Amino acid sequence: MTKARATGTTGGAKGALVVGTGSTTAAALPVGTDGQLLTASSTSTTGLAWTTYSSSPTLKATYNNSGTFSSNGSANAPQIVYVVAIGGGGGGGTPVANFSTGGGPYYGGFGGAGGGGSGSVAFGSAAVFNSNQSYTVGAGGNAGSAGGSTIFSTLTATGGNGGSGNTSNTNGFFNGGSGGSGASGGGGGAGGAGTYASGSSAANNGATGGAGGTQGNSGATGGSPNSTTGYGGPGSGAAGGSGNATAGVLFSTPGGGGGGGSGSYTGTPGNGGVGGTGTSLAGAGGNGGNGGVVTANGPTVNGNAGNAGTAPGGGGGGSGGSAYSQANAQSGSTINGTTGAAGGAGVIYIYY
Repeated sequence: MTKARATGTTGGAKGALVVGTGSTTAAALPVGTDGQLLTASSTSTTGLAWTTYSSSPTLKATYNNSGTFSSNGSANAPQIVYVVAIGGGGGGGTPVANFSTGGGPYYGGFGGAGGGGSGSVAFGSAAVFNSNQSYTVGAGGNAGSAGGSTIFSTLTATGGNGGSGNTSNTNGFFNGGSGGSGASGGGGGAGGAGTYASGSSAANNGATGGAGGTQGNSGATGGSPNSTTGYGGPGSGAAGGSGNATAGVLFSTPGGGGGGGSGSYTGTPGNGGVGGTGTSLAGAGGNGGNGGVVTANGPTVNGNAGNAGTAPGGGGGGSGGSAYSQANAQSGSTINGTTGAAGGAGVIYIYY
């Protein structure tokens, strides 16, 4: 009995509980059915109710935009609510080459950008969420930027990190960008190695970009050209890390974006990496873009844009590297490549 001096009832039937209904009154709460849980219920006379627990709850609502959660239903609705929150995916990188060092002019191609990391997933449950509970759905990150965090009550699903687009320069040699880390989903793939030329007709391949991240890891640093003379061959972007469902369907993580392929001087460009696969509730990463190809002494040709990450939470693909000739890659100049693709926005799922 919850009130020391409550009167007016006895326990009655087997399993019934005597519950205070006022300062001096009480009522019997009949026993629930097998497997039910006793939960608080402000709408019932006794302030308590038996609730049926489901190990396979049903999706009741999907929130794609920030707002306010009013309640989880009427007095007869289940009182245990499950929430899955997925953060926004990081944006793919934008390749940028700065010819601030060395003698120049140069000709060749620079490395592709890294793919964006996927958003993380937060999962939780509560007997009753407060009425008028405000929540935030994280936006997908723009090029090279992290995705926004998705927040519901005490749950926070952080956004994935953006891919790197800045490529290092030593006398015109350009590396691929790094993939962004996935907070709990797949990381972005690294960009392919940059290529370069120094006057010889011998062909040498640039190194392939680093492997895409597994769950929660970043993509490796982009590949580096492996020749000191000759035309550098193309470097391919690495695949983004795939999402997974390690804790069942309600904990499905998104995929990371693929890295961009390198640009090439009069040759074959690098291919973009494939975006990481999504899962039942989470989006796939976008594919990385292929590199550009420039003709002898022609204008700069930028690589292709990567594909945007799929909502919810997929990382954006990194853009392919640009190709440049002596006519437009003088010492001290800067070439900005194609803008990286955005990550997929987050989401909130409500189950009971």
